[in-house]
Amino acid sequence: LICNGYKDLEYVSLALIARTMGLNTVIVLEQEEELDIVVEASRRLNIRPVVGMRAKLRTKHAGHFGATSGEKGKFGLNAAQILSVVAKLKALAMLDCLQLLHFHI
Repeated sequence: LICNGYKDLEYVSLALIARTMGLNTVIVLEQEEELDIVVEASRRLNIRPVVGMRAKLRTKHAGHFGATSGEKGKFGLNAAQILSVVAKLKALAMLDCLQLLHFHI
């Protein structure tokens, strides 16, 4: 179950609780700050998350969503943010929780 979009504490908590019911929920980070919410909920509930990241590609295209592609795209993490999330997860001994890289071309 891929969980992306806006993430508040309630949404993330629900995704984590679903893991205890046997669902393989993956919380996809689209903003760097969302990691803090995931970590907080995970600690509060004592449930290890499965985390993914949406990468913001630098490539642009002329298709239907062309205006939201490239560096000025609204969604996703750039390379520096991806490395920052990896470093934070590593420091928290949670790097094994990172299991998905997602992007749109």
